[in-house]
Amino acid sequence: MGWTVHGLPIEEKVNKLLRINRATAREEIGIEKYIAECRKYVGEVTTDWRWYVEKIGRWVIWITYYTMNLSFMESVIWGFKQII
Repeated sequence: MGWTVHGLPIEEKVNKLLRINRATAREEIGIEKYIAECRKYVGEVTTDWRWYVEKIGRWVIWITYYTMNLSFMESVIWGFKQII
């Protein structure tokens, strides 16, 4: 079980939380702060989702990965290079 953290869906949720409705507004609050808010949101919904999965009794092997982690992305690129 992992967390595919694609940019656009996360950005849309964070934009709503921060009440941002323009792309340039991200630069106004600062890219570092915006990215921190995105990471925070992912952490919160990950916890909520894990609670939900366990509550409904679904059996899941929790090998947690996040596509936003550099080590995960590098391992995927390494895998593709091995195929080519």
